[in-house]
Amino acid sequence: MYEEQTTTKFNAGLDIAITISQILKNCEYFARTQKFDSWYNELQILHRRLYSKSLKSNDALLEMEDAAKDKTNILLKYQVLTARKRKITGTHLNQLYWFLSNYEKILRKYVDVFGYGMPEGESFESVIMR
Repeated sequence: MYEEQTTTKFNAGLDIAITISQILKNCEYFARTQKFDSWYNELQILHRRLYSKSLKSNDALLEMEDAAKDKTNILLKYQVLTARKRKITGTHLNQLYWFLSNYEKILRKYVDVFGYGMPEGESFESVIMR
């Protein structure tokens, strides 16, 4: 009889890095396909993932919270126009894209600052041991 005698070790840091990488890939996809509601939802998920680390740095917390605020209510306007099946102007789309891309830029910055990114050129072994 064949028995496998290997033990699998779970690495939470690697799992979080892979999950965050997948969230960022989803954000890129939704940005390209202009599914702004889904893009915003993915950014909110990423924000929640980074929240516990941002509590240690007041600057990071304030910057992420400020980036998440839709000061012009452009997302709400987009949702209302979409629900009513009205035409969405290019200006609205540009403003919405600008808001979401800035929000994503801030979150990506803190993904790297908090060490959740998967670095290029390093071996997975050194990343796992980090």
